[in-house]
Amino acid sequence: MVILAIVAFALVNAVLEEALYRGVLQSELTVTLGVVPAVLIQAVGHGLAHAHGYPSGWAGAVMAGSWAVVLGVLRHRTKGILAPYLAHVCADAAIGILAVTLLRS
Repeated sequence: MVILAIVAFALVNAVLEEALYRGVLQSELTVTLGVVPAVLIQAVGHGLAHAHGYPSGWAGAVMAGSWAVVLGVLRHRTKGILAPYLAHVCADAAIGILAVTLLRS
C-alpha cells in the first residue's frame, strides 16, 4: 500500500511540476529570453521551491535545481514535456521507495 501511495504521489507531483516549470515557465521564457536563460531560471525556481524539502536549505535547493537543469534540457531537446515527466516520475518514485526501504530497516 505504501509503494502504491509513493507511485501515485510521483505521478501527480511530476505532472504538476513539469506543467508549471518546464511546460509554462520554461516555454514562455524561451520565447522572450532564449533557451539557456529559460532553462536556468526555471531551474532556480524549481530549486528554491524545494529548499524546505529533504535535504533542506541550500543543499536541497541546489540538488533540486541541478535536477531541474537536466529536466529543462530534456524538455528543450525533445520539444515536449513527456520525457521530463517520465524522468521526474521515475526519480520521485525511486527516492520515495528508497526512503521507505531505509526507514524500515
